[in-house]
Amino acid sequence: MRSLESTIRYYHDRAAIYDATAGYLDAEAEPRRELLKQLFKRYLRGRRVLEVACGTGYWTQFIAKSASAILATDRNSEVIDLARRIEAVME
Repeated sequence: MRSLESTIRYYHDRAAIYDATAGYLDAEAEPRRELLKQLFKRYLRGRRVLEVACGTGYWTQFIAKSASAILATDRNSEVIDLARRIEAVME
């Protein structure tokens, strides 16, 4: 249980900077990210998706472009708030 609580605290404390520290903004990693985006497009087209531990919603935005519906969840309200901002920009 202690490990779960420390993991929850870790993501809570880093919500605002997580995308940058996770490498999502790293230009050199874009080819690998692009591959995942294409796989999402191919395999999730028209599907209903439950995304568990969506974090800041970085991947949610790409899944949503192909899926017929997506429910993105996370334990931390801080990252869900960030994910909602991405959702608002997409609409």
